[in-house]
This record gives sequence, C-alpha cells and structure tokens, in this order.
Amino acid sequence: MYINGKWEIVGNTRVDFTGYATEEFVNDAVEAHEENVAKTYQTIAQHTADKEALEASIAAAAKTAEWASVSGKPNLSYVEAKETTFSGTTTLTAEEGKIRNIEVYDADGERVILDIKRTSDLSYTLTAVGSTETLTVTYEVIHTVA
Repeated sequence: MYINGKWEIVGNTRVDFTGYATEEFVNDAVEAHEENVAKTYQTIAQHTADKEALEASIAAAAKTAEWASVSGKPNLSYVEAKETTFSGTTTLTAEEGKIRNIEVYDADGERVILDIKRTSDLSYTLTAVGSTETLTVTYEVIHTVA
C-alpha cells in the first residue's frame, strides 16, 4: 500500500503454491494427451478401413448364389455409390434398395439446384430447371440382404 508517501508491505507476502501444476507436470500431461489423440485417430482410421472392407465383403457375398442358401443369416445392409451424367431430366432408379444422398454438380464442380420428384423408394426424377449443360449426379443405393 502507499502510505505517507511511500510503499509499505502490509501482511504476509508469501504465497503457497503447493498442489499447483509445475511446468514439467503440464508438459508431461500435454505430451500424454497428444499421444492419446494420435492413438485415437489411428484406431478410428483402422475401424473405418475395417468397416469399408467388411461392407465390400458383404456386398460381394450377398451377390452370390450361395448367400441365398444360407439359413439363419441376419439382415445385412451395404451402400453402393453411383454416379451418372445427364442434361435436362433423368430418372435415378435402384433395382432394389433405397436411394439417398443425391448431389448434382456442374462442369465446374459447383452444386446445382434441381427439381427432384420422388416417385418411390426406388426411383427419383431429377430436372435441371433452365439448364441444358451436362451435369454429374452422385448418389448412394442402400441394399438390404436377407
């Protein structure tokens, strides 16, 4: 405090930092956290690769004649990515399964807004209103195999 024209110490100036984190503790904790994050990303990447391999395997197996004869099998689903091009109007049709995630792009890779009419779970009609250019459609078909 400033008393009578000079600075005076009032009370104890000692501070007890017992229990506070040291620089070494913080550095060790940050390093351990970074290692855990790296391991988590590796695990996610592995599971993603495993899931994609499993889906591809299921899709291949489900298309075989042997699969139809297997008894007691669970219902399985797999996703098939599709892509096509069109101008004006087109109809997306899935022989089986449901269509999802329809996206349409022009030649520059820009998304295009369309009139989309769902005619059933297996069919959608897409109309590029006022556009005559060739467009690219990406979509997914979900197949369920019993």
